[in-house]
Amino acid sequence: REYKEMLERRLQVHIQRELFVKTRPRGVAPNTLRPHPDGGGFCRTMRLSDVGSGWPEYMSTRVRDALQTVAVYKGNGVVPRAWEPKPSERLSESALRQLLSPEELCYLESTLEGEQRLRDLHIKRLASPDGIERLFERLRGSLQDQLHKRAIAMFVEEELQLAPWTLTQNFHLFKHGRCQLSLRGVADPSGRGEGHAYTRLQPRERNAEAEAAPKQSSTRLTGTDADLRKLTTEDCINWLAPHGYTREQVKKLPRWDRIAAIRAIASQQSAGGVED
Repeated sequence: REYKEMLERRLQVHIQRELFVKTRPRGVAPNTLRPHPDGGGFCRTMRLSDVGSGWPEYMSTRVRDALQTVAVYKGNGVVPRAWEPKPSERLSESALRQLLSPEELCYLESTLEGEQRLRDLHIKRLASPDGIERLFERLRGSLQDQLHKRAIAMFVEEELQLAPWTLTQNFHLFKHGRCQLSLRGVADPSGRGEGHAYTRLQPRERNAEAEAAPKQSSTRLTGTDADLRKLTTEDCINWLAPHGYTREQVKKLPRWDRIAAIRAIASQQSAGGVED
C-alpha cells in the first residue's frame, strides 16, 4: 500500500511538472501553451502519450487517471485528443516538494527499475526469493532434468535476491538481529569482492562454508562468484562435460545459464562432501 501511495504521489508531481511549466520549453508548438491566469508560467496542453513518455506502458492507465484530476480531455480542441490543464489545479513549488521528498523519489525509482528488470527477464509472478529453496527438494525427473531445473530455479532466486526491496529488507532485518548477511556474492556492486552484498546467508551456504573452512580446497567455485564470472567457454565445457553436457549443449547455453548450472552442481557436491 505504501508503494502504491508513493507511486501516485510521484505521478502527481510528474504531471504537475509537465502541464504547468515555468518557462517556455524549446521545440514546443506555440498553440499548446497559454499563460497561466495567475502568472508565473504557462499551462501546457499535452496528449496522453507525451505525458506518459518515460513511464512503462503498463502505467498508462494510472497516468490517465491522474490526469483526470488536473486536466480536461479535449477531443476537438486546439490540439486534437489532448488534455488541457485546469489553471486552478496548479500546486506551488513548496507543495510539490512536500508531496514527494528526494529520498522517497530515489526509493521509488529504484523499485521501478528493479520491477522492470524482473519483467524483462519474464519473472512476473514472484517478488521474493523466500520459499524457492524448499522447492529444490521437490524436483522430479532424471538427474540431468533436475540439474537443469535447479539451475533455472537458482537463476530466478539470484535475480530476486538482487531486487532493491529484498536488499533493503535484508539490511533492516540484519540491523535488528533477525538474519545474517553473506556480505559477498551476486549482489556485490563491485563485481569483484570489493563491496558488500546485502544478501541473506542461506542455511545451505552456512553448511558449505563450515565444511570448506578447515580444509581450504583448491577449487574456489563454491561460494566465490568472482571466480565463476571469469570462467571462459572452454572452462565451462571442461567443467560440465563430466556431468552429462556435450560441447554443443554448453555452447548453446547463454553464459549465465552455464554459470548457474556449474553453481548448482558445485553446491550439490559441497552439500554431499564431494570435492572436484
